[in-house]
Amino acid sequence: MPEPPNDISVAASTLYVLNLGCVDYQRALRLQECLRDVVLHGRELYEAGQSPHLPPNCLLLCTHPHVYTVGRRSNPEHLLFDAAQMRRQGVQVCPTNRGGQITYHGPGQLVGYPILDMRQLFLDVERYVRLLETIVIAVLRNFSISGVRVDGATGVWVAQSKDKPCKKICAMGVRVSRWVTMHGLALNVCPDLRFFDHIVACGLPERKATSMADVLSNRRKITLLEVACALIKNFSHSVNQSHRVVSDQTVHQLFKLSQGPNISPCQMLEVLCQPR
Repeated sequence: MPEPPNDISVAASTLYVLNLGCVDYQRALRLQECLRDVVLHGRELYEAGQSPHLPPNCLLLCTHPHVYTVGRRSNPEHLLFDAAQMRRQGVQVCPTNRGGQITYHGPGQLVGYPILDMRQLFLDVERYVRLLETIVIAVLRNFSISGVRVDGATGVWVAQSKDKPCKKICAMGVRVSRWVTMHGLALNVCPDLRFFDHIVACGLPERKATSMADVLSNRRKITLLEVACALIKNFSHSVNQSHRVVSDQTVHQLFKLSQGPNISPCQMLEVLCQPR
């Protein structure tokens, strides 16, 4: 990838923020796939001189009902329960096309799915993942939590005492197709950490999960909303793009279009970028 210019603003476009609420994992995945096609379509129009605008970048924020997602590099032995039994209890187990291994999503966890044109941002895959880690570390700093990286392990961690391994506070797994990103990050704000006991999270048996609420204990109450606001602010700043929060009505329209039989990237692009 080319090196970024000194003033990366020449590559800046708008970051569209979509608040999805609590949404089924597969439904959110389908919307990601459709918005990836929207970004690719917008890029084609721009490069062909048919549009003066760079393709829109998106940041989807949501929570999921209880679900274990199984990445492409997952080891079946890292699923420590019977999947059929878990489904009977209302917990989904979903294969997915992201990198990484098995992870958990559920209430109290803030999930972020950036759909970005990496060529706009002068990023390759490794630099992109490091950017996500930097953003999350900055968000944690807003809440007086010191997040760190761990050599050889993707994501963001919280250090324990010297004789104990770090605990993971934010998992990451991405997919990049034609330089457009999907999937992203899962930041543990205040989930039930017992659900992590049913898996070898990210393939690291010696590493346990923690959350912002667990780290802060009784020092401060936090909500998903205030963490989401901090994530939007830091994400927008880090990619040097002004952000626009998409209305709930537009999100509903996009969901409806993404579930239809004949999906038109052109129509979805028009809906996403329609005037407020």
